[in-house]
Amino acid sequence: MWKVLFALLQMLEIPSQVPDCTIMSGTSMRRMVLGVGAFAAVVGGVMYPIFVAPLLNTQQYQNMQKQNRAGIKQEEIQPGGMVVWSNPFGEKKD
Repeated sequence: MWKVLFALLQMLEIPSQVPDCTIMSGTSMRRMVLGVGAFAAVVGGVMYPIFVAPLLNTQQYQNMQKQNRAGIKQEEIQPGGMVVWSNPFGEKKD
């Protein structure tokens, strides 16, 4: 059985090696890596003030919220007479 299969494969003359593919040269590979790295750096630089800075400076943003909401009474602006959110796990008021 194996001899027949081997003979058929020899008759088909399937090449034993994969033909050479174009391999990137060192210069083009370096340019591609630098381009991807530059893109990642730009995206990281844009995302930093949006996502990372508020997480690192929470006190600054809490103070800004207090100043912006100083004259607002939350009970007055609740839509449809809804109750202001309260902690469901805290002590219940009578």
